[in-house]
Amino acid sequence: MDQAAQPESIAALTSSYEGLYYSSELGTAYEVVRKADILSLHPPRGVVAMEAQAPDIYAAKGNFSEGKFAGTVEFTRTHAAVTGLLLTSAGGRAAKILFARTTIPSSDFEGR
Repeated sequence: MDQAAQPESIAALTSSYEGLYYSSELGTAYEVVRKADILSLHPPRGVVAMEAQAPDIYAAKGNFSEGKFAGTVEFTRTHAAVTGLLLTSAGGRAAKILFARTTIPSSDFEGR
Protein backbone atom coordinates (compact mmCIF):
# COMPACT_ATOMS: atom_id res chain seq x y z
CA MET A 1 0.00 0.00 0.00
CA ASP A 2 1.23 3.48 -0.83
CA GLN A 3 2.36 5.23 2.37
CA ALA A 4 0.87 8.56 1.23
CA ALA A 5 -2.57 6.96 0.77
CA GLN A 6 -2.58 5.15 4.10
CA PRO A 7 -3.42 8.13 6.41
CA GLU A 8 -6.27 9.16 4.11
CA SER A 9 -7.74 5.67 4.21
CA ILE A 10 -7.46 5.56 8.02
CA ALA A 11 -9.16 8.96 8.27
CA ALA A 12 -11.95 7.88 5.90
CA LEU A 13 -12.48 4.63 7.77
CA THR A 14 -12.59 6.15 11.26
CA SER A 15 -14.84 9.01 10.14
CA SER A 16 -17.33 6.47 8.73
CA TYR A 17 -17.90 5.16 12.28
CA GLU A 18 -18.56 8.56 13.85
CA GLY A 19 -22.13 9.13 14.95
CA LEU A 20 -24.94 8.27 17.32
CA TYR A 21 -26.19 4.70 17.86
CA TYR A 22 -29.37 3.68 19.73
CA SER A 23 -30.27 0.33 21.34
CA SER A 24 -34.00 -0.28 21.66
CA GLU A 25 -33.15 -3.29 23.85
CA LEU A 26 -31.31 -1.13 26.39
CA GLY A 27 -33.24 2.09 25.74
CA THR A 28 -30.05 4.14 25.50
CA ALA A 29 -27.77 5.82 22.99
CA TYR A 30 -23.99 5.64 22.64
CA GLU A 31 -21.95 8.03 20.54
CA VAL A 32 -18.78 7.20 18.62
CA VAL A 33 -16.43 10.18 18.40
CA ARG A 34 -13.28 10.56 16.32
CA LYS A 35 -10.50 12.90 17.35
CA ALA A 36 -7.26 12.83 15.33
CA ASP A 37 -8.22 9.41 13.88
CA ILE A 38 -8.63 7.92 17.36
CA LEU A 39 -12.08 6.59 18.20
CA SER A 40 -13.83 6.67 21.54
CA LEU A 41 -17.19 5.34 22.71
CA HIS A 42 -19.39 7.72 24.70
CA PRO A 43 -21.94 5.71 26.66
CA PRO A 44 -24.14 7.45 29.27
CA ARG A 45 -21.29 7.18 31.82
CA GLY A 46 -17.95 8.56 30.72
CA VAL A 47 -15.73 8.01 27.72
CA VAL A 48 -14.18 4.71 26.65
CA ALA A 49 -11.10 4.48 24.40
CA MET A 50 -11.37 2.12 21.42
CA GLU A 51 -8.50 0.19 19.86
CA ALA A 52 -8.66 -1.34 16.37
CA GLN A 53 -8.53 -5.15 16.30
CA ALA A 54 -9.60 -5.89 12.70
CA PRO A 55 -11.63 -4.14 9.99
CA ASP A 56 -14.86 -2.92 11.67
CA ILE A 57 -13.90 -4.49 15.03
CA TYR A 58 -12.62 -2.52 18.03
CA ALA A 59 -11.80 -3.30 21.64
CA ALA A 60 -13.49 -0.94 24.10
CA LYS A 61 -11.01 -0.30 26.90
CA GLY A 62 -13.46 0.56 29.69
CA ASN A 63 -13.49 -0.55 33.29
CA PHE A 64 -16.66 -2.17 34.69
CA SER A 65 -15.77 -1.14 38.25
CA GLU A 66 -15.99 2.49 37.07
CA GLY A 67 -19.27 1.81 35.27
CA LYS A 68 -17.64 2.03 31.82
CA PHE A 69 -18.25 -0.55 29.09
CA ALA A 70 -15.42 -2.98 28.32
CA GLY A 71 -15.58 -5.46 25.49
CA THR A 72 -15.89 -5.60 21.72
CA VAL A 73 -17.49 -3.11 19.35
CA GLU A 74 -18.29 -4.53 15.91
CA PHE A 75 -19.62 -2.12 13.30
CA THR A 76 -22.29 -3.43 10.93
CA ARG A 77 -22.68 -2.38 7.31
CA THR A 78 -25.27 -2.46 4.55
CA HIS A 79 -23.93 -1.80 1.05
CA ALA A 80 -20.66 -0.47 2.54
CA ALA A 81 -22.45 2.11 4.75
CA VAL A 82 -22.10 1.78 8.53
CA THR A 83 -25.62 1.09 9.82
CA GLY A 84 -25.03 0.08 13.42
CA LEU A 85 -22.81 -1.59 15.94
CA LEU A 86 -22.88 -4.73 18.06
CA LEU A 87 -21.56 -4.65 21.63
CA THR A 88 -20.26 -7.74 23.39
CA SER A 89 -19.12 -7.25 26.96
CA ALA A 90 -15.81 -8.58 28.23
CA GLY A 91 -16.51 -11.98 29.73
CA GLY A 92 -19.48 -12.47 27.39
CA ARG A 93 -22.27 -11.60 29.86
CA ALA A 94 -23.95 -9.60 27.10
CA ALA A 95 -23.36 -10.60 23.48
CA LYS A 96 -24.00 -8.72 20.26
CA ILE A 97 -26.40 -6.10 21.58
CA LEU A 98 -27.55 -4.14 18.55
CA PHE A 99 -27.25 -0.36 18.40
CA ALA A 100 -28.74 1.10 15.21
CA ARG A 101 -27.25 4.25 13.73
CA THR A 102 -29.56 7.21 14.29
CA THR A 103 -29.68 10.97 13.77
CA ILE A 104 -31.94 11.66 16.75
CA PRO A 105 -30.07 13.73 19.38
CA SER A 106 -29.03 11.69 22.42
CA SER A 107 -30.84 14.17 24.71
CA ASP A 108 -34.13 12.88 23.21
CA PHE A 109 -33.43 9.43 24.70
CA GLU A 110 -33.02 10.62 28.31
CA GLY A 111 -35.72 9.37 30.60
CA ARG A 112 -36.86 6.55 28.31
